[in-house]
Amino acid sequence: MKESTKTQQVGILGLGAIGHVIGAQLFQKSGIRLYFFNRSPRKKLQIQLPDGQELDHGIKCILHPQPIQLDWLVICLKTYHYPGASAWFKHLIGPETKVVVIRNGLQLTAPLSAYTSLSKLMPCLIDCPTQLADDGGYQQFQVARLMIPPHALATEFQALFPSTAMTIEVVSDFKTTSWEKLSASAALGAITCLSGQPCRVFREEDIVELFRALVKEGLAVAKADGAKIPKTYLEQEIEKTRHYPPEKGSSMLNDRQKGNQIEVTAKNGVISELGKKYGIPTPLNDHFTALLKIINQK
Repeated sequence: MKESTKTQQVGILGLGAIGHVIGAQLFQKSGIRLYFFNRSPRKKLQIQLPDGQELDHGIKCILHPQPIQLDWLVICLKTYHYPGASAWFKHLIGPETKVVVIRNGLQLTAPLSAYTSLSKLMPCLIDCPTQLADDGGYQQFQVARLMIPPHALATEFQALFPSTAMTIEVVSDFKTTSWEKLSASAALGAITCLSGQPCRVFREEDIVELFRALVKEGLAVAKADGAKIPKTYLEQEIEKTRHYPPEKGSSMLNDRQKGNQIEVTAKNGVISELGKKYGIPTPLNDHFTALLKIINQK
């Protein structure tokens, strides 16, 4: 007799753009029972995939922390959500729960170290331009690329997802990959947020040069922090930015448009902070951080 396969209890904490991307893919995998946790109610998971397919799943969203025994918890919160999320962590992270943290910035798992052991806690980076659509769902512009370190959970996490749903790469130098992601996303986010415009602004050559200068500052700090940035990286990011769809925004721009807090400290703020630590001048990121913080004060 064939042994039955245990259904995996998988929770997603945070139903913004990344929570939708992850949830949409896990809906397509058998043997998984999904739980959705969010501060505000959602009755469905609605997203348009890069191939034009529209997924629209009814969901039951749990709004208040309660004990649930999970095999996996995928945390898709922004940095500014963490101080108010301790009750969620306490209720949802059990002794055997495997926790994956997807967010911007560096040292992604640091806020979770008090709730579980390092062997059960894995950071994850995601490259997947996705933004809120006019109908209240999300639009995903490209196939998601997830990057994880060579961690004890890596193979099991890859096996959670449909084999063709997204790219999940184990990267040997997670610090360098983290800095590559941070330097570009901080520059793009700050420019789109402060201009109030999506990626059509990068059709202007002076804006492209501003992007170049911001990224160069981040890369100088990255190298001081021990990252090994390839010589071709900067020009590759500039070309990528030039070819983004003109209507593509950024998470920082989306937050400003919705009146939410802007994720400053995990992006431009951390570049400025570590620049001071290593004695690397970061005048552009310093100025952008100050301006973005003023927006958050409104």
